[in-house]
Amino acid sequence: MGKIFVVFLIFLSLISCQKTVDENVKTNKSFKDGKLSVTCEKSSKSGNCNYLIYNKICGKTTIDDEKEEVTCKFTKISEFKLKEKESKTIPDLLGNPEICMKTNVVPTLEDCVKE
Repeated sequence: MGKIFVVFLIFLSLISCQKTVDENVKTNKSFKDGKLSVTCEKSSKSGNCNYLIYNKICGKTTIDDEKEEVTCKFTKISEFKLKEKESKTIPDLLGNPEICMKTNVVPTLEDCVKE
């Protein structure tokens, strides 16, 4: 059971997610050596790409010695706005942070984690 949990956490750390509300908005993202770089390639009429950077940590728990349940914890790292063609680098990040973007306002954690 413990090995499955460790493999599951490693799998989650390798996944990176970017959620975008407006399909006409393009963002370039790279994460290497603990640095996340984000560029707003094409913004909306508002002229801004609004970002929320967060970590997602999930784990399995056993209920009644039969069922397994996955629970996740979300932690906000940073939020910011970029204008079209503007870039930002955030250093010293651990794991594989996820990014969420909206065009009208900075997204909330609730906006980002909705499936």
